[in-house]
Amino acid sequence: MATLSYSAILTKPILTIIGLDVSLTGTGLSVFTHNRETGSIELKNLYLISTPPTKARHQRIGRFLRIVSAIESLLGKHSPDAIAIEGYALKSQGRAASDLPEIGGMIRLMIIKRCIPFIEIEPTSLKKHITGKGNVDKSIMIKVINELLNISVTDDNVSDASGLGLMLSHKLSSVGYDFAKLFDELMEKAEDKKEEKRLKDLRKKYGKIIPEDKLYPKNKNSNRKTKEVPEITVTELSF
Repeated sequence: MATLSYSAILTKPILTIIGLDVSLTGTGLSVFTHNRETGSIELKNLYLISTPPTKARHQRIGRFLRIVSAIESLLGKHSPDAIAIEGYALKSQGRAASDLPEIGGMIRLMIIKRCIPFIEIEPTSLKKHITGKGNVDKSIMIKVINELLNISVTDDNVSDASGLGLMLSHKLSSVGYDFAKLFDELMEKAEDKKEEKRLKDLRKKYGKIIPEDKLYPKNKNSNRKTKEVPEITVTELSF
């Protein structure tokens, strides 16, 4: 079984923390540094990952893969020690009710395969931590996070990603999490021996950033022509 990197959270003086709020139209990703010796928490980067809507099933899967690949590239760029992901919105309706769990599972599996500790933070828990109330409106969340971090973000996904990274930094400053137990359980559920060997060989050959076509190989026996899937835009935001 792959070795997990949660030990860095217990020993490393300066941690890189990522907050991730997944959305098909605009995924928000924040990057923080947390100095455990001085207690300082600094927002370093904000990203918005955007894709246009799709209808055909194969295009939806292609869209999922592009978003996962974009997130994975940013993880490779910033090498986080821990990630905070917003938990699933149970009240989602329409196609989002199935699309978000699908892409959410793909993202979580990718993170586990990269041996990066992560926790899920429920939307109500995030709101309560940031504002003191678990049922505040999105506009209030954006306003409070902008004031806390001295930024001027308008996108609610980017704002929530900022709040998630900030909340995890706060938690690691105080109580912390039992990452060893958590990730041993996750790895047992997510990987079998065959897949573990395949990923180990890919890491040995390609290093941290595994090409998308190697990580998610196409079916060699398929003769179907594939239509173009939507492009993806990754924007680093100024704040």
